[in-house]
Amino acid sequence: MRRHASGRSATRGGRPAWLDALLQPRRVAVVGASTDPRKISGRPVSYLGRYGFRGIIPVNPHASTVQGNRAVPRIDAIDGPVDVAVIGLPAGQTVQAIEELADLGCTAAIVLSSGWAEVGGDGPALQRRLVDISVATGIRVLGPNCLGAVSVARRIPLTFTSALDEIDLVPGRIALVSQSGAVASFLFSAAQRGGIGVHSMFSTGNEADLSTAEVVGALAMDPDVSVIAGYVEGARDPIALAAALSAARETGTAVVLLPGGLTPPGSRAASAHTGLPPIAGELAEIVERSGAHAVSGMQSLLDTATALAARRPAGGRVAIVTISGGAGAVTADEAVRAGLDVPPLDPTTRGRLAGVVPAFGSVGNPVDITGAAVADPRLLGRVLDVLSQARSFDAVMVMLGNVTDGEDELVDALARFRHASELAMAVAWVGGSGRPRAALNRVAIPTYDDPGRAVRALATALASGTGVPENRATEAEEVAS
Repeated sequence: MRRHASGRSATRGGRPAWLDALLQPRRVAVVGASTDPRKISGRPVSYLGRYGFRGIIPVNPHASTVQGNRAVPRIDAIDGPVDVAVIGLPAGQTVQAIEELADLGCTAAIVLSSGWAEVGGDGPALQRRLVDISVATGIRVLGPNCLGAVSVARRIPLTFTSALDEIDLVPGRIALVSQSGAVASFLFSAAQRGGIGVHSMFSTGNEADLSTAEVVGALAMDPDVSVIAGYVEGARDPIALAAALSAARETGTAVVLLPGGLTPPGSRAASAHTGLPPIAGELAEIVERSGAHAVSGMQSLLDTATALAARRPAGGRVAIVTISGGAGAVTADEAVRAGLDVPPLDPTTRGRLAGVVPAFGSVGNPVDITGAAVADPRLLGRVLDVLSQARSFDAVMVMLGNVTDGEDELVDALARFRHASELAMAVAWVGGSGRPRAALNRVAIPTYDDPGRAVRALATALASGTGVPENRATEAEEVAS
């Protein structure tokens, strides 16, 4: 068993070598790779191939080819080094595989199998052995009992999540980190289906080696990440987690956490899930000290992350634009309850709007452009052009609903405003096909299916401070502009 430091301590350009190995590997060994793309140990090969990754090395003692890729029978038959290995072997065989991979100079390994510290019998002892090997060799381990990782921007899936069967990859600047593989998969799928750009997804599982704290700390140093959204059940080192959250604050990286195990039955489920010590009692204090956000519910986690990844308001004054007086009243009430201000518009802006909005509409705040915007989608663009010149508010909230004919024109008008104005914005698009919500999220306009969700997300973004560092511009924004 060779000792090396390529994964544990080395850095490349200030980033840990293990993070590069997981996000941008050149060669990936899939140990225990199945010829059946439907099986857990066959899916990583299938997904890597689907996205055109050419450095796949399947290890299978019974097949010379695996899903069209030339296979090797054993790890020691691999010719040359590998950056990362995805291991689909039972727990009892995985320990030896890690030792052999270390001899190849492998930087990181992802262990998919369960049967470790979360169970009785030999599981805890096997996990301790896994830790010993990681420390002795320097190879970093994600897992065990995890779903793997996905580098969305580089289209490299080191995972078996079936979410990839149903979605197109949408790159962005939100990194997802979850101790639960299922929660990671749910969040990843929901975000991508909704057009919400994701930088990467990490399932940490039992955290025998790489912890949530270490992953968060490394991602906070990545200029392509501006928000980290995480699900946390427990931590072996709460102090390290607090330090990682504080480090993220120093780099301007927002962190949103969904804690699990806050109730007695939830705590029992969490402990049986990963075997990590519960942290519910300390998490609130850690979050408050670090400037991170704690939320309840997966939807709230995504809502908040989406708002924080977009332009953040400089103040709490919101202009509301709606196609319905009733919807405007509902949105205004929700905004005030969320702690935002819905002030009357200044006289100059009201005068300009009066020349654009139908006489049966309203140029107050909310601005009711009426259902005429459905018949003439250009109306929304003209109203937004007027608002882009105003200086009496900090954000624009647009409330729409249904609309099939003309939805593309409305989306275009909102996108043009987003890139012509320095104001923060959010959209509530209730009902309809759902396509406009995804299209708007793709161009960094946070869009929700309920006005309450939209204004609460805006309020959270306001509380997080203003501005997003320019060096963290998203690919979606660059394309849209």
